Amino acid sequence: MAQIKWSFRSIENLEEICACIAKDSPSSAEKLAFKVKKRIEALGSSPFIGRVVPEQKGDIDKNLREIIVGNYRIVYHVESDCVEIITIFHAKRDVHL
Repeated sequence: MAQIKWSFRSIENLEEICACIAKDSPSSAEKLAFKVKKRIEALGSSPFIGRVVPEQKGDIDKNLREIIVGNYRIVYHVESDCVEIITIFHAKRDVHL
């Protein structure tokens, strides 16, 4: 079982996304946060379930992966005994790693 580590950036991302959604629908924000956290927890036992981030240039890092939850991309990096959540963003936005 891999340990899950959240970067400071990924925590901020999720908080900002949920705060924006909560302006119109607090319950939708709570549901999204729950879904994101559950999907991330699943990475502990199956870290390679996500696809390799397709926007990579040059040498492809097969450990840089992403999962999709609704309209949001969760980018993470798989290490030997750890999964680090790097960033979370809306799928319509460009990747900024």
